[in-house]
Amino acid sequence: MELYSLHPLPEEETAVFLQRIAPGESSAYGNTPAGLASQFWYRKVAGSPQPRPSDLSLGLAGWLAMGQPVFAHQGLSLSSWEARVDRGSGMLLRPPSRLFGDAGLDPAIARAMPIRIEGGDAMMGGAYVPARLMRDYLDRLEQHSERSVRRLNEADQDGPELTALLLQAARYADAHGFGLYEAVDLLDGSDPGTWPAEARVISRATDRAEVERLRLASLPPKEPSLIARLLGRKR
Repeated sequence: MELYSLHPLPEEETAVFLQRIAPGESSAYGNTPAGLASQFWYRKVAGSPQPRPSDLSLGLAGWLAMGQPVFAHQGLSLSSWEARVDRGSGMLLRPPSRLFGDAGLDPAIARAMPIRIEGGDAMMGGAYVPARLMRDYLDRLEQHSERSVRRLNEADQDGPELTALLLQAARYADAHGFGLYEAVDLLDGSDPGTWPAEARVISRATDRAEVERLRLASLPPKEPSLIARLLGRKR
């Protein structure tokens, strides 16, 4: 099953990534062809001088994973959150073409990137929340957290875990002045042993008390007992 991941996004890192993979630029940073071939992030763009747009978007996620924590879980996606949980959150998402275009990528290549991640298509990066909108995104998550849990539960997903993990990712990004970028299948969900040792992968919400709070808050109200009903009490 596809493993989605969220990556805190420092504003300058997309331009740095593009510079590192530019033909002839790698050696300027002391990287040999053999050394690059061993780099997790570089393998995601297949080491090609002309990677496909989806390779570039996935490669950026790999690059970010070397410097920032990775929040990874099945269903943990900005795109799927917009489509299945909170349609209004899409107003704060931006397509990867804008991110890469602003960083200096050829506009024709950037425009070929999908607007959102589409499950089952391919390994790719997708939408992102810019740093300037991160606080708004977090506020919306917190405001609608209980409703989000219920909707996820109705879809047979682990609502409390997913919501708490997305909140953790958004809070981290907001606290550091970063944006948040999504990817799918950057990591092999069936074999954590293949994940790069340098990556700090968080696949379970750290704040277990919040997970429990969300679980309890999303439960339907209890029916009053028979005695309470006979006495005219609500509880």
